[in-house]
Amino acid sequence: MGKTNSIVKLTGATDDLELVVDTSSTDYISISNQTIINGSDTNFDIAGIKDSTPLANGATVILQKRSTKAKLLTLHIHVLTPTTINTNVFYAFDDRDVVKASRFTNPPTPNAIKSEIDATYEDQACITFTINAGNPFTISQCYGGFAAEGACYKNRASGVGSFTSAEVVIKAADQAGFNTTKTLNIIVVKDVREDVAGGGYAAPLGLTNFGAPYPFINASAPIATFAHETGHSLTLSTKIDPATNQHHDIGKGPDGKFGLMHPKGGSRWIRQEDWRKANNYARGTVYH
Repeated sequence: MGKTNSIVKLTGATDDLELVVDTSSTDYISISNQTIINGSDTNFDIAGIKDSTPLANGATVILQKRSTKAKLLTLHIHVLTPTTINTNVFYAFDDRDVVKASRFTNPPTPNAIKSEIDATYEDQACITFTINAGNPFTISQCYGGFAAEGACYKNRASGVGSFTSAEVVIKAADQAGFNTTKTLNIIVVKDVREDVAGGGYAAPLGLTNFGAPYPFINASAPIATFAHETGHSLTLSTKIDPATNQHHDIGKGPDGKFGLMHPKGGSRWIRQEDWRKANNYARGTVYH
């Protein structure tokens, strides 16, 4: 609702075609310029009236013959309520870091992060992000077991470690004068590590507890990583990777490329089921 997008343009092969809103959906969407003209491009507007959450498959538009009303094609449309998530960006380093003395090398700016996550979620899930004004706050506090390397650390098996503790972020945010209530708190760190089965550790680009508003992201990670980890904060993906039982979508999008929630990243594409899921969660009690 509240946005106009060019999604479909139809060229009619006959004058006997029209688009109509199914009777189940007249409270949710409307259509202008319904008649499709033979041999001409027909531009039409489908306007959202109210959120289509009560309709499991979204609102329904039908392409049919005007003369016989025979149905030729059914289009399902999700009408989403636009929402904004208040977002903090923190740049965290460990002041006890003696091995990797420098803090960061050209980490992404808050505006760059906002541009990426807006571009990913605004058109697909009707979510935009407001980045708090002012300079990002640097957290001078150790993150977990790899103190000598300034790593953000999580023990996957036990869940123990600063990565799982919102208290660290809240304390630092209070020092910076930032409010962390009902906000997404993106923490940019120098290094992200986690235990793996059999000993040792992995170094992923980011780590986010499912549904938690505290994504931790490696400062050197591709900018798309910020949108991917934000997806986990929005309880994506609806698909579960059967090999790892994690919330990753290992399928491919319509363009044949891996989508946003693939474990190795890919395009900005997310499944239409995830449009609704992300929007519902963004409008819920975690962020509002």
